[in-house]
Amino acid sequence: MFYFYIQMIRIMFIKKISDFRLFLLVIISLFSISTFGQVEVSSDTSYFVPWDDDYNLLLAVNKGDSSSVVLLLNRGANINTTTVDGVTPLMYASESGNLSLVKLLTERGANLNKKPYNGETALIVAAKKNYYEIAEYFAIQKVELNLRDSEGVSAVNYAAALNNFDVMDMLIFYGADKEAGDNRGNTPLISAAYNNCLEATDLLIQNGALIDAVDSDGYTALMTAIQKGNKDIAYLLIEKGADIKAVNKGGFSALAFAVSASDFEMSEALINMGAEVNLKTESGYTILEIAKSVNDDEIVDLLQTNDAKNNLNPHFNTLSLGPYFDFNFTDYMNGFQGSILDNKYGIGFSGSFGFRPQANRVLMEVSDTVSFQYWERRYYFSAGLEKKFDLISNNDKATGPYIGIAELITFGGYRGSDVNPATKFITAPSVGWYYGGNAFRTWVGYQYINYKTPEIKPGRINLGIAVNINLSKKRLSDKKIQWLE
Repeated sequence: MFYFYIQMIRIMFIKKISDFRLFLLVIISLFSISTFGQVEVSSDTSYFVPWDDDYNLLLAVNKGDSSSVVLLLNRGANINTTTVDGVTPLMYASESGNLSLVKLLTERGANLNKKPYNGETALIVAAKKNYYEIAEYFAIQKVELNLRDSEGVSAVNYAAALNNFDVMDMLIFYGADKEAGDNRGNTPLISAAYNNCLEATDLLIQNGALIDAVDSDGYTALMTAIQKGNKDIAYLLIEKGADIKAVNKGGFSALAFAVSASDFEMSEALINMGAEVNLKTESGYTILEIAKSVNDDEIVDLLQTNDAKNNLNPHFNTLSLGPYFDFNFTDYMNGFQGSILDNKYGIGFSGSFGFRPQANRVLMEVSDTVSFQYWERRYYFSAGLEKKFDLISNNDKATGPYIGIAELITFGGYRGSDVNPATKFITAPSVGWYYGGNAFRTWVGYQYINYKTPEIKPGRINLGIAVNINLSKKRLSDKKIQWLE
């Protein structure tokens, strides 16, 4: 073609043709050649790396460079190549919202259901990003709609939890499972209630989602909405028939969660609809006790007006285990103590074992004028009762004085002798100060233990630390959906 135009110009000069129109045609044609040449070479491939077209394909898709994508695919690049995290070109195109690239890669044979290491398929990415057209295109292409990521979350669950309700509704229309729970059993309805997604919650109910479905801990969507303070969703669920009397595995009902959150309005509404006010949790707490624990006098009055009963039983639900040191200027003993603690009245029952790690010098009187010197080892077992008084207390920590009394049986031996000291029963009162939390407690106190040995003084310092183990069944009052945090 270029040769043709050169010949035309040559003829013009040879034959002295001065037709202006012919000259203008030649100039326009030459300009067109120049422009066409620029279009042909406009694709910038300067970012390519040598000898790795698979990697170049990932770069091109990430840049949205369609012409380079075509070029690389024509040169044989692997359309399903992945990054070190397993991400494919199609996933990049979906994440960037590039529908034309998604279509191009799909038409060239990209694997629509391939998973990266985190499990988020191209469809899941589109659902999370609220890319309706891309998600619908995948659905039309018969992608597997119910694939889940490493957290067990499907595309529908993500769309519901992020209130991408149009995408969610469309996927359900094409056959996605509206009950597909994550690894903890959180269904799309529970996820939407957790994350305050009212429109998604309403659409799921309209689509027939199970309103009282539970997660692995027994939470319903209603419990979840109340615990998170999402009142509009809670009232919608109640209006649509959610079971207000259901309890989770910790024995907590919707009313228990409303009371725990100091939500008077919700508590009153649930009571008026027939919620059980005398329900006990698996840990033995009544709803009235929960109200008292959060210091909400208004709800306490509401519950008592509706015949909520007081529970006088203690709650021995903490096992405390740890070492202590028992000493004064004349003696030193080590010990290990275990206690069962009540966190309602501050009562504890304890048992301990103490021993003298090194023999102590004592005199044993055999007559009015004769005494023998021995090196005494001593041991004791004890059982005791203590009462603590919380002067300062919050949900996690408490501190204050304590009093206690213990009965000891003590025995021992004399080093290098067949003679043993007499076994004795001793009453040992104590008083001191403690500090503790949910996981531990520590104390320092004065204890009176009279071994009736003149060389060993009876007044002793008792210093200890212990680990607390919760014996009650899991409270389950702090639901978390980790992939939404």
